[in-house]
Amino acid sequence: MTLTAQQIQQFRQHGFTIAPDFFDAREVKALQAELGRFMREGLLYNVATDGDGKTASKTNVNLQICPIWSKSRLFRAVPFAKKSIAAITALIGEPALQQLDQIFLKPAGSGAPTKDRKSTRLNSSHTVISYAVFCLKKK
Repeated sequence: MTLTAQQIQQFRQHGFTIAPDFFDAREVKALQAELGRFMREGLLYNVATDGDGKTASKTNVNLQICPIWSKSRLFRAVPFAKKSIAAITALIGEPALQQLDQIFLKPAGSGAPTKDRKSTRLNSSHTVISYAVFCLKKK
């Protein structure tokens, strides 16, 4: 998959971009299965708070796992896939260094609102929201 000039420009202006269909159906199924394993094994932690940033919420759910690399060979491999490297190179150039990897899962109807308006908006309209974050920097 090749990123468009518009996706690259969005990244340069806003620090993120969206790449629909970056993973094919088979890859999505494998990633979802791995996320299901994380849930079954209790590897995701609820990081939602009651608005003060400190008190653990008993009603809202924002699940997180960080880091991923030590828990999953599949997720550990994602940043090194050819298409990932091509996208990273298009966005930040070479060489790149992975700084951090984590997953957030905000179940619809129980995900706590965040200052990230995009996540909050999506949370109200989708059945499940999950995304993987790979923080990268130019080496």
